[in-house]
Amino acid sequence: MSSPAPDLVTTMDNIWNSFSSREQFIAQRRLVETSKCTLQELGDRLELTRERIRQLEAKIVEKCEKAFGDQIEQLRKHLVDKYGAMIPKESFTDTIDAELIGVSPRDKALFTKIFLRYLKYHFKNGFYLSPSGVIVIANYLHYINTNNLLLVDEMTLARINLEFWYKYRDEIKRCLGLVRLPYGSFARKDSVSTRVLDTLKHMGIPATKEQIAEYSGIPEEKLTNRLRLIRGVVKVSNNMWGLGSSKSSQYVGVVDEMLTVIEQHGGQVSVQTLKSEIKRRCNVKDSTITAYLYTAQFVIENKMIRLSTENDVRLRPLAQTIDGRTGNGSPYWIIKVKARHLKGHSVVGLPPELAYYLKCEPNTRSRIPIHFPLRCRDMSITWRLASTTGLQIGYLADVMKQLRVQEGDHLRLIVQDGARVGFERHSPIS
Repeated sequence: MSSPAPDLVTTMDNIWNSFSSREQFIAQRRLVETSKCTLQELGDRLELTRERIRQLEAKIVEKCEKAFGDQIEQLRKHLVDKYGAMIPKESFTDTIDAELIGVSPRDKALFTKIFLRYLKYHFKNGFYLSPSGVIVIANYLHYINTNNLLLVDEMTLARINLEFWYKYRDEIKRCLGLVRLPYGSFARKDSVSTRVLDTLKHMGIPATKEQIAEYSGIPEEKLTNRLRLIRGVVKVSNNMWGLGSSKSSQYVGVVDEMLTVIEQHGGQVSVQTLKSEIKRRCNVKDSTITAYLYTAQFVIENKMIRLSTENDVRLRPLAQTIDGRTGNGSPYWIIKVKARHLKGHSVVGLPPELAYYLKCEPNTRSRIPIHFPLRCRDMSITWRLASTTGLQIGYLADVMKQLRVQEGDHLRLIVQDGARVGFERHSPIS
């Protein structure tokens, strides 16, 4: 980074002195002080409307941006080139301090606030995040919180957004407040519960209390009355404990194991080797493995299998996937209501082209606003390339309730402007 411009101190003094007393008051309360006043509070104080205060603040910001011009653009380029979408707070602060040597605390606070507005980054959990970074971190937090996860593995985190994860994995872990446990899983804290889950996942088979104590490093007496209270741990036989099921070999999931095998072989492995490994690890039928092999998550070439890239994903034209269009041309898909949907279970089976049309990314969970019926929670849409059942659509309880549907009824999922959805009853033609 270049040394500070010699006239920056003078420039900042001049611009502050160019403000009227009213503008200085607004700048001090809205842009300098840490606990800024609201527009309404300032309006009451100065006997102006909220809108007039907003206009004056915008004028102040515009003046500052013009005056700082080259400095804020050079600083933006330096930070974005070096840190990308996630700028650590300490690095941001050090860079600002180095740039503003000799500048008063007031002018430094003003410059920083103007620069952040120009940068359009938002602060979250120790990082300044770009607009795309804000969305990705929100998706991570939503996934962890919605699923109420005590434990998550690195492969699951990576699949939420592969490109972002492999570029910023260390920053993401810090931003999410995740700690790495002894056997490689991640959790919000290193506790007895998370250690036990991490240990059982690593062992891959049910274990006795003594074995769990030995592998986890937790004293046996701490486990005596604790194991039965840990969510996700069940007693599978006399003094044998496992992860959520008595089936000792199906904890992690077939797809997770397939991804692990491919990664362990350097990114590509023969189909025969993969099937052999998955049968050994997961005790599943050949037909189950084959079903996953031919999903969009994987590419088979010359009897070798690898993970698909963005360019490998092939989608059909929208017209071939929709069930019809409304009078104004909006595409819609038909959902047949089943008993489990009325109990809050997700809708599955809709084509991935729906997610693509809504600008969702593969291997992510997105939130889509519901335009009608009114006052409905945002719909969730999960697009997993390895899914054999299509998209997973959730949070439709409000829709079902407001439309008063029953088992066997049909709904239209209508996409508007490619960004929001609506639902209405659909009457099949007899």
